[in-house]
Amino acid sequence: MESLRQNKAAHLPVGVAGYCWGGKHVVSLAEGFFVSSAEGGDKRKPLIDVGFTAHPSFLSLFEDIQKTTVPVSFALGGKDNMVSVEQAKELEKIVLAKPEGQKGECRVYPGYGHGFACRVDVTNGDPKGAVEAEEQALAWFEKHFDGVEY
Repeated sequence: MESLRQNKAAHLPVGVAGYCWGGKHVVSLAEGFFVSSAEGGDKRKPLIDVGFTAHPSFLSLFEDIQKTTVPVSFALGGKDNMVSVEQAKELEKIVLAKPEGQKGECRVYPGYGHGFACRVDVTNGDPKGAVEAEEQALAWFEKHFDGVEY
């Protein structure tokens, strides 16, 4: 990510998405910075501009979420064994309390278990949650990258 930020794509916005264990990486990237001296003088830049994760795992709740410095959207299953509904409510409070430019979002998909956003949920066989989580991710990136010229 540092190389991306320092080279040809340095002027472009960077968004990342991660599912399951990839969610931990999205959150880690959302708290990271690197020092850029490309524009003269040292400037801290975030590694990414925005992130999305569905049914993340291996997060240190709630420490990891509190460290994020860029907006992250979370899609969580109501029957997820990695993040409970109670934890999702607390996660939502944290991301909504962040300052403008860092505020995230959290959506819970009732009735869906872990893995629902990248495969048919085996607990109920319904692909609707995966479709809605995909729409959530696309809307999130469009919201943050609307009007950006490439």
